[in-house]
Amino acid sequence: MSDTETSLAAEAEALYLAGRDDDVVRLLAPIAGVAAPDPVLPRLLGLALLRRGESEAGIGQLRRSVGLAPADPWGRLHLGYGLQAIGQHAEALEHMNEAVRLRPGDAVPLVNLAAILLSLNRPGEAGRAARRATLRAPHIAAAHYTLGLARMAEGRLGEAEEALDTAVRLAPGLADAWFHLGRLYAGTGRAEQAIAAMDAVLRIEPANAAAAEARARLLG
Repeated sequence: MSDTETSLAAEAEALYLAGRDDDVVRLLAPIAGVAAPDPVLPRLLGLALLRRGESEAGIGQLRRSVGLAPADPWGRLHLGYGLQAIGQHAEALEHMNEAVRLRPGDAVPLVNLAAILLSLNRPGEAGRAARRATLRAPHIAAAHYTLGLARMAEGRLGEAEEALDTAVRLAPGLADAWFHLGRLYAGTGRAEQAIAAMDAVLRIEPANAAAAEARARLLG
């Protein structure tokens, strides 16, 4: 990477981390058609475009990044994440498996791999991936949350409850974990606990219609 590209990548990353996606796109637009930029640049551009809702252009830049550096785990991770977000689960799985292979000690690709496997209705494999993630990084709430979803899908409700409990303990603002914990409580006949979980969702996300509807049914 040239000094210019290094500086450009550092500036773009800082803007991206600050949530300034429009500024990232303006900064990196000149490299969109360059024959062979550093792979970091189209990756950051692709991520910013995805967050702006420009899925096709974003995925295109992420594919470009992976084409320039097939062994870069971050390119594989982000392309897999982007493909998952637009429902292209089978191709997302391919790239996320590669990210796991390239980052064998990192829990983040495993969490994303588990989410993709759940989307493909493969809860057993998802649970194994999520469990590996919790062992590598027990402090990551998303790993426990995803494990909880996998165990729910498998019907292993005791393990699911344990995992979701851990997720909300680590991240009390994780509304989705509270919601699924509430579903689990409701399904096992614990209405008061289910209502409390839905109340937690609504404190975090007052406009959450699914939680409001579930709470009303529980009260009804």
